[in-house]
Amino acid sequence: RTVSSSAKFQKDLQHLRSLDWGAFKKREAVAKLLSIFWKAPLRRFGFGIDGQGFPHLLQVVKANGQRLGIRLVCHEVEKQLRMVPGTLFGLTADVKNWKEEAQAKSNGK
Repeated sequence: RTVSSSAKFQKDLQHLRSLDWGAFKKREAVAKLLSIFWKAPLRRFGFGIDGQGFPHLLQVVKANGQRLGIRLVCHEVEKQLRMVPGTLFGLTADVKNWKEEAQAKSNGK
């Protein structure tokens, strides 16, 4: 969560989103950005820094996704990535509430 909210990460993410690339290329670029910024935290929590590290993280998250704290942090990270909660980690969310919250923020409420 801390890494995803850092000013440098958010600046780089905004830059990627502003590029005139197709959706597939942007997804690849965001995945690369995540791999760069999340490398140290993944290693610190015992996940491999290889092709299996992130899939293993997703497995662990899904296995513990019924825990409110896990679900909240996952949704918070997905929001920081400007994704609909549930998109990255696979934990379902109340999409209607998320969209309403995003709309209220854009309206300055």
